[in-house]
Amino acid sequence: MKILLLAQFFPPISGGEERHVFNLAKYLSESGNNVTVATTAYDRIDEDPGPFDDNLPFRVFRFKNLPTSFNISLSDRTRPHALPISDPLIKRRLKQLLTTEHFDIIHGHNWFINSALNLGKRFKIPIVETMHDYSHVCATKRLINNGDLCSGPGLKCLKCSQRHFGSLSGPLITTLNAGQRHVRENTVSHFIAVSKFVAERNGIDSTDKYSVIPNFIPDDIIKTKWTQPKTNGILFVGDVAKDKGVQTLIEAMRLLREDDTFIPLTIIGRSVDISDLPDFVNRIQPLPSKDILREISNHVLLVAPSIYPDPCPTVILEAMSQQRPVVATHTGGIVDMIDSYKNGILVEPRSINQLAFAIKEIFFNPSLARSMGESSLEKIQPFTASNVVARIEDVYRSLI
Repeated sequence: MKILLLAQFFPPISGGEERHVFNLAKYLSESGNNVTVATTAYDRIDEDPGPFDDNLPFRVFRFKNLPTSFNISLSDRTRPHALPISDPLIKRRLKQLLTTEHFDIIHGHNWFINSALNLGKRFKIPIVETMHDYSHVCATKRLINNGDLCSGPGLKCLKCSQRHFGSLSGPLITTLNAGQRHVRENTVSHFIAVSKFVAERNGIDSTDKYSVIPNFIPDDIIKTKWTQPKTNGILFVGDVAKDKGVQTLIEAMRLLREDDTFIPLTIIGRSVDISDLPDFVNRIQPLPSKDILREISNHVLLVAPSIYPDPCPTVILEAMSQQRPVVATHTGGIVDMIDSYKNGILVEPRSINQLAFAIKEIFFNPSLARSMGESSLEKIQPFTASNVVARIEDVYRSLI
């Protein structure tokens, strides 16, 4: 099959969605498919190809988009967000590509798909969209309103997006996305949701053209033998943001310290809306995937205390692949990944006491930590590339 993957973000930009699309392109190529990736140039002067793209088993085209080219506030130089509607610059480049080459499938991820919808119809190519978040119904993509889980789209979205994007951009982005939602529903051939919760909250579970197929990790990163952690501490990996539960984590660690329980905490990630961290936190800037795996393996456990309904966090899968237990919140797609007291512990979002107790319970019980880590080997199997990529290829074949 000749496959065109569309990605809003792509390495060297670091994140779960980026690693997912990169690995998908790699495994599809290795199974005999002809794969091309189209993504956004991550710098205003960086157009295809980039130095990162040498020696890959697939092609990468990096296109400038409207926000990056004109320095619109929706974007920045390092994370060039796609528009909630078709981007004229991206659409023009995609049209040039589709005019010169034939593709069997177009597979897009989130809002980048908007620039390909009409082109898919014009060139009669089936379109698949993977939903990694709630951007189909929520302009902020998080499904959080005033700090609480949102019940779904409505007039409240205007005020919510105003707080998120600004007084002018917010309502405009919300309105455009609401209109484009109907275009996506009528044009996309098949939706893939990364968890059952994502399918339900994006409203695609009422249709007959969707599948729930999770994110995945490469089979070859899975540790088949348990190893002793090299660092006596716990780890958080992700955006340093309130939605990710970082503030709750900090308060939980303070609570433990007040009880004379000192557990080293390392946080890896970019600052979003939390910039100042306490002195007892070891802060590391974003790292490449292989370095993240090393840090996970070095620590006793991973903490994922998200407040918002995290759709299918890849970092939890990576922790499971390294036989490390996870303390996470009972929300979103996380419940599909963690069986409480089997391969980790689930706590309620925002519960400082529950989070502190769960961290302490695993950290000071090495046999429990090892048992949970070893249980991850069985739980990780449905989330491996050998299982997931084959399911995605089945979707492609059914549409062709």
